[in-house]
Amino acid sequence: MNELGMKIKKLREEADKTPQQYAEMMGVSRQAVLKWESGATSNLKLENLKRISEYHKISVDELIGGRKKSQPLNQNRTPYKNTNDWPFSVHRERYDALPKKKRDQMDDFIRMMVNDWESQGKATKRSENKLY
Repeated sequence: MNELGMKIKKLREEADKTPQQYAEMMGVSRQAVLKWESGATSNLKLENLKRISEYHKISVDELIGGRKKSQPLNQNRTPYKNTNDWPFSVHRERYDALPKKKRDQMDDFIRMMVNDWESQGKATKRSENKLY
């Protein structure tokens, strides 16, 4: 069972609904609800995600495992020590929204570039701060 499936099941149970009752409320079959809850969520339509989130009064982002609208960004996700000086900080929310694999690839690329600049003697005061 994946995280979204577990979340849907938990929400349904908290609402004290059977899979059949929940399916009727969402306009889908009982089998669809059971598939979602078992982790078969790859074909879950956006309209169904919206219905589920509206019924439970949560955002779609929160439903699929993202942060709550009122939840602050995690300021410790990036490996950089001094993000205030880094131009990347302007795009912090976009960076945090990326999948972990993509963030890791970006981090590796930035480290490679800073190391390359340092090895060629092109390091600036900013890169001397060891942003990684």
